[in-house]
Amino acid sequence: MNKLFLVFRIIIMSTVLTIGLTSITVADEEDEEKEEQDFLFLLDEAYTQHQHELQITPAVEFTKAKGTELEIDEDGGIEEKKQKKDILRTPIEFEWGITDRLEAEVEMSFVYERRDSTPINTQKRDTKHVEDFEDMDLGLRYMFVKESEQWPAITVGYAYELQTGDYTEELGAQNRGHELSLAMSRDFGHWVGHFNLGFGVHLDETKLNEDGTRSKKLDLREVSYGLAFVYRATDNTKLFFELFHEIEEEIEVNKRKSETELRILPGVSYAFERGPKGHEHEWEFGLGFPIGVTDDAADWGVIFKVK
Repeated sequence: MNKLFLVFRIIIMSTVLTIGLTSITVADEEDEEKEEQDFLFLLDEAYTQHQHELQITPAVEFTKAKGTELEIDEDGGIEEKKQKKDILRTPIEFEWGITDRLEAEVEMSFVYERRDSTPINTQKRDTKHVEDFEDMDLGLRYMFVKESEQWPAITVGYAYELQTGDYTEELGAQNRGHELSLAMSRDFGHWVGHFNLGFGVHLDETKLNEDGTRSKKLDLREVSYGLAFVYRATDNTKLFFELFHEIEEEIEVNKRKSETELRILPGVSYAFERGPKGHEHEWEFGLGFPIGVTDDAADWGVIFKVK
């Protein structure tokens, strides 16, 4: 399949989802007006969906990354390679309010990657194209503290990672994954602040080496935190600054290795209402620009998101 055609097809499919599925709500008309669900790019807000309300959030993300890694080659030796990646993702998230405080979430994503790999010793570049689904996340979130004058909204969550991606192409994990999360949000009027904390683990992971052998089984952990500040510039326009920091373990040359990813993101969004009188739905379109600060983070990217 022509790779360029595939990229355009992914973008077109995401645009159709954006136009046709975004901000669908089936909440009861008598429900009280819900708290504002602030739009974020890298983090999660603490506000949950109201009972019987469905929200669908599609996005298109493009990132460029580079780095080096050690691999066991076909002869069993250790080889260092320089890598460059162009990554196009089309994530889509479904959120359903079971009650006003408890929501279920499903997140999936299709990804296309162009990978240029160059062994340092030979300087012979190998280009590979990969396209497939990533692992799917199934989760529950519960807001156990509702926002008030004294307290921010505080929500805890659990997610199970379903193995739908091809782990041999590094598009998912080989075995089950679990994640616990904490989100806090506080509205200060013109400003809104958010804080995230997360911990995850993948059990009994191994890596397939180029010589056909496998590494020993290891439990891989990840820890992350994030901060976000949103400024309401006008009634319709918001400005964003987000910071996301993650320490994630992976397998390299049969050993556990930690990678540190730190990204900052400036962004902007525009919101408006459309629909029959009395049944309007709010749409919010956003554009964010993630920038890598550490060597392990992607260099830069663009995120287009609708909520």
